[in-house]
Amino acid sequence: MFPASDVRPQVWVPAEITPANQKRNFSSATYQTIARLKRGTTTPAVETELSGIQKRLAPLYSKELLGNLGPERVTVVRYRDTLVKDSRPALLALITAVAIMWLIACANVANLMLARGMARQREIAVRGALGAGRWRIIRQLFTESLLLSFVGAAFGLGLAQLVLRIFNQTLTTKLNLPDHLAPNPAVIVALLGLSVVSAILFGLLPAWLAARSPIESSLRQSSAQAGSSRGRHRLQQAMVVAEIGLSLVLLIACGLLLRTVFALRQVPLGFRTDHVLMVQPKLPRYKYRGLDTNATVYKPLLEKIQQMHGVQSASLTTIVPLKSGFDSQLSLYVGKGDKPGSMNMTRIDAKLRAASSGLQDVLGLRMAKGRYFNEQDTPDALPVAVVNKAFADLYSQNGDIMQGFSIGLGKDRQARIVGVIEDFHQASIDKPSAPEIDFCATQLRPTDGFYQPTVLAHVEFAIRTANDPATFIPDLRRAMVEMNPDLYLSSFETMDQVVEDSLGSQLLAARLLEIFAGSALLVALAGLYGLLSYLVAQRTRELGVRLALGAQRGAIIQMLLKQAGRLLLAGAVIGVVLAYFSGRLLSSFLYGVKSHDAATLTGVTAALLLCGLLASYVPALRASRVDPLQALRGD
Repeated sequence: MFPASDVRPQVWVPAEITPANQKRNFSSATYQTIARLKRGTTTPAVETELSGIQKRLAPLYSKELLGNLGPERVTVVRYRDTLVKDSRPALLALITAVAIMWLIACANVANLMLARGMARQREIAVRGALGAGRWRIIRQLFTESLLLSFVGAAFGLGLAQLVLRIFNQTLTTKLNLPDHLAPNPAVIVALLGLSVVSAILFGLLPAWLAARSPIESSLRQSSAQAGSSRGRHRLQQAMVVAEIGLSLVLLIACGLLLRTVFALRQVPLGFRTDHVLMVQPKLPRYKYRGLDTNATVYKPLLEKIQQMHGVQSASLTTIVPLKSGFDSQLSLYVGKGDKPGSMNMTRIDAKLRAASSGLQDVLGLRMAKGRYFNEQDTPDALPVAVVNKAFADLYSQNGDIMQGFSIGLGKDRQARIVGVIEDFHQASIDKPSAPEIDFCATQLRPTDGFYQPTVLAHVEFAIRTANDPATFIPDLRRAMVEMNPDLYLSSFETMDQVVEDSLGSQLLAARLLEIFAGSALLVALAGLYGLLSYLVAQRTRELGVRLALGAQRGAIIQMLLKQAGRLLLAGAVIGVVLAYFSGRLLSSFLYGVKSHDAATLTGVTAALLLCGLLASYVPALRASRVDPLQALRGD
């Protein structure tokens, strides 16, 4: 196993390639090779070369693996890809959301700095008249922008620590991250670098525009008239439009993910989750190596649990539905007495699980045909198995899967299928049921071929309680430790929590986008509010003249709201277009809703426009209350 676990201690021993490993048949051990490539070597080139070597080694394989069942080529995968294979879409979506939020924040800061520079234009003109050079004024304003960027970076670093604590469990389980998350030095350096870049990109332009204004005209104007350049107003409006458009992208993405989470919660799971507690017994393997833990530990423990007060039913199972982690796959080659290498062989792939008789009562599994395991399925009875409906539909070949279909467990032991259970979601709510075959755990022996990948590999107890399962955990933990002190490290989890964790990717993305989208909306509305407030301050004399000449205050409000509405509509159009074309990035997270869902696009856009008009109403109302006499007096 590579890499070593940072949670559990491990001991590594040299791998010995013995003659038994060179038989190249079904009983041979499987190894994975890790290698460091030479500089300039590509993965496809290595795969091509190794596949050529594999073809020359093909004659060494046994007849069982010849034909269409033998390995034909070697697959080479970058180690980094194996670490982020499942989390890459989530990471890309997160990076995109962060980048959009960064652009919105930078545009808003640039807008505020531009307005601040316009308001200080007379001050800057006085400095220039007293001998300050243009470059010196630019440096002063840029230094202020840089200082603000570093203050914002420090605040963002503290906020990041808070967010990591809130989402620690989901991030560690779904993104394959360490248990204790904290910004490392590389992240802090990157944050400082982005702060400098933000100050350069969005602080230097306002400083340059403020410093290049003519000194004479700026000194003649009053503070209310300074900086009334149309070009600068258009630049401010363009930044607000960009903020609104980018905010709408995040809001639409958040809306789609929220609808996905809602749709997933409505999907019938095929089993019950209420009042179910899952217990994973953890034993020191070195102490129980070579022992039949099924008979010596699990069976007595199961009997004790079944007799405890508050337990309605209990069962042993090797795979918990919707729980990530352990999984076992079964591959069989069946035919009419031919060897596995013949061309008319049929390959059967199915999920492999072992369970005891009480699992049907605990999870409420429904039978489509036949029966589930019962108390008569003892170790001495004829071995039995059950399959799900997906298995029966795929491999029954228009016949009855329960007639004449048996699977070999070991020497002179065949398990026959006695029932077909209705399909239920196994690995994920958004994926259909895969073929599955379950063996009776109480009948498996250490000499059986399926004992190692089931009972020996992973076991959990499913317990249905009469009351809240969380309140039952202390009593159960105490009883388990009293029976066997080696079980003190066992873990407990309710089935409701298992289902909630299975929504991890979509739920994590939705919650993160809620934060990003909400922050982006607030920043964009703050930018719109600031722009309108600044325009009201700039146009105070004009508004006073209008009111003095008989303009109604309602007309003043309507005029400013129309101006804000044009900005909102322009930003909404840009945002909808960007959201439509960027929907592919979210496609892997969505379920029950399309990436360009019209209802979500329309609803979120309408909500943004309404919020924008409400934010614009405050400065518009203030503008309507301007005193004409005060406005006409000037400075």
